[in-house]
Amino acid sequence: METLLNENEHDPTVKQANGNCKQKAKKCPTEKAGQKHLRDRDTKQKDNDRKEIEEGIKIVLEHGMDKWIELWIAKWIRKALAEGMEKGQQDAVFTIAHNLKSLGVDFEIIAKATELTVEEIEQLEIEQPEIEQPD
Repeated sequence: METLLNENEHDPTVKQANGNCKQKAKKCPTEKAGQKHLRDRDTKQKDNDRKEIEEGIKIVLEHGMDKWIELWIAKWIRKALAEGMEKGQQDAVFTIAHNLKSLGVDFEIIAKATELTVEEIEQLEIEQPEIEQPD
């Protein structure tokens, strides 16, 4: 596995194999930082999971399993709604970009208006109107 690193981080000719830097038989600073970031992220996730479990146990003990189920369902409904709204906003952006493209608006202008890349806009398909054939 080859890792691309910033030229200022260490010798750009040094390659990483299986996560180990071949630079003077010690790990490079960027790899250490990356591993620390992953450990920190995992630790935070475990802490959040532990807190959620503890809160769930507390709710079950104080209010019963039905209350915990009710709260759990409400949480997932909120999450699903938020994801749905985000998806809807993304769909709206693509629809607007598609409409502007079909009107012949310059791709740079569409990109500025929608925050899409020119490449994303180029990939949008323009539907050709169906021409009715005379009988």
